[in-house]
Amino acid sequence: MRNALTVAWHEFTSNVSRPAFIIWTLLVPLVGLVALIIAGAAGGEAALGLLEDAFEGEEEAQVIGVVDPGGFATPNMPEFDSEFQLFESEDAARTAIME
Repeated sequence: MRNALTVAWHEFTSNVSRPAFIIWTLLVPLVGLVALIIAGAAGGEAALGLLEDAFEGEEEAQVIGVVDPGGFATPNMPEFDSEFQLFESEDAARTAIME
């Protein structure tokens, strides 16, 4: 067992002291870090581009009509009045669309 430990220690010290081992030990995590930074920057730019494309050309907000014949929907909160409109019947909603 003592001989095996002596050989293992010799192999470890001879390999760790080689310049190639030291360079690769530092270079591999550095390359990974650079790749993550580039991917993060490119992903952030792509997300911004997608958001700009999604909202481009929208000139006015569309109103969503909600038909509630049973009267179960609560009245709209003031901040949602421009987005949702409640109708008592389907006929009332169709009439509003035709106007």
